[in-house]
Amino acid sequence: MALEYPPTMSQGNISFVEDISRFAAFASYQLIRIQVFYVYFNAAISKFKIIEWLNGTAIYYYWLTNPYMGANDFIQPIIRPLVTSRIFTPLLTWGAIVFELILAFAFVLQPKSRQPLLIFAVSFHLVIAVVHGLIPFCLAMTGALILYLRPLDNQFNFNIVSRPFLNIRANQ
Repeated sequence: MALEYPPTMSQGNISFVEDISRFAAFASYQLIRIQVFYVYFNAAISKFKIIEWLNGTAIYYYWLTNPYMGANDFIQPIIRPLVTSRIFTPLLTWGAIVFELILAFAFVLQPKSRQPLLIFAVSFHLVIAVVHGLIPFCLAMTGALILYLRPLDNQFNFNIVSRPFLNIRANQ
């Protein structure tokens, strides 16, 4: 049964405890969505205070010259041609800001429109994980993005993940 509040008439009579539980779950879900909105909105807006983000060179400085948050030695030769380009550097820099703003306001989009955005957003964080080595951050943001962008009434289908394990058990 899908989680929705208030309960629909098709669900029949539900108890007071079930009603309170549904309300608490729905309210928590909405609070998580507000928090994810704030994370992306703040990430985008706070960049307007930093000159490298305004002039379009932040990706170059953060990825190639920052010893703490920059790209590791393995990935630098791969991204250097893009990051040193006069065309791609500002596009990547301002594109990150625009994408964070799109993600912030994704809650106003129709659920069908949010699905492709979820794929791009997870890919965005995978790039951050590869370049910066921030794998726990990528995992946390992927979880937050699933809660934020995936329609609430969509059930998860784990058949793709569980099918290989079912085959192993059947063969034993």
